[in-house]
Amino acid sequence: MGKYLTPELFLGYQVDLRGEQTFAAEYRADGITFTLSSSFGQGVLSRLAFGLGYDLTDALSLTLTLETGDDTRFSVGAAYRW
Repeated sequence: MGKYLTPELFLGYQVDLRGEQTFAAEYRADGITFTLSSSFGQGVLSRLAFGLGYDLTDALSLTLTLETGDDTRFSVGAAYRW
């Protein structure tokens, strides 16, 4: 479930079958995207993630994500849209 509060700002919420809840926010402007999400299992924060994306062209974007939880992860991603 989610809702755009403005054309640039999206807030979302989901619950999986195990009862883990995830809250997410995404802000997008001028080809830059900021994301922040947190997951809660049994009332305890289990994961926190921050992402930064940049549109190199209309079809190609890069994403950097830092995620903490049981361990800390850093990821780099690319998306090509045709």
